[in-house]
Amino acid sequence: MRTQANIHWLLAAGIGFLGGVLNGALGVGAAIVLIPCMTLILGLSQLSAQGTSLWIMVPMSLMSAIRYSTKQGISLDYPMIVVMSVCAIVGANLGSSLAFSLPIDFVKKAFSVFIVAVGIFMFFK
Repeated sequence: MRTQANIHWLLAAGIGFLGGVLNGALGVGAAIVLIPCMTLILGLSQLSAQGTSLWIMVPMSLMSAIRYSTKQGISLDYPMIVVMSVCAIVGANLGSSLAFSLPIDFVKKAFSVFIVAVGIFMFFK
């Protein structure tokens, strides 16, 4: 017999799997898939979903990055990766502080607008 807790874990596993497939195939997953699924399906708050997705993103992206770096024919610019990573760490510290100081409704709306805007831009680019 399936309990509510079992269904919760099955949903979480499915969402994680979907995020991993999309991360590996398209370079997306943490923000675009995991956060909406965790808020809408699993009932997490926006900031809890963001924090959870960031932890999931670390091993998920590491696996994808290893696979991409070992694929013949793909050239990665490692000095640029280091510079961007260092700057991203500084930006992440500032960004998380900003998220904690803003009203949660604003954070949710800003996230939604950003995802839609990037999608539209990429579609027409």
